[in-house]
Amino acid sequence: MVEEGVLTALHVAFSRDGPKKCYVTQLIREQAAAVWQLLQQGGVVYVSGSANKMPQDVMTAFEDAVMTAGSLSREQAQQYLRRMELGGRYFVEAWS
Repeated sequence: MVEEGVLTALHVAFSRDGPKKCYVTQLIREQAAAVWQLLQQGGVVYVSGSANKMPQDVMTAFEDAVMTAGSLSREQAQQYLRRMELGGRYFVEAWS
């Protein structure tokens, strides 16, 4: 995928393996500028995992990233992400 230019960076988060926990929500916030740039370029988000708190926590992290890097209010960030959902660019697959 790197050779085709599809994948230029990979950030992984492991909250269950190893001595140091790293959460995807952490990485989304830390990489807010890159996340915003990718979303502005038509990026698509796929969230997959436990239906417990994870989907909402990830959505909140995306809201924070959009607010920070896009200089938007919380309401504007929520509207932006809602438009992504309606436009088929934000997907959640969660299970319990």
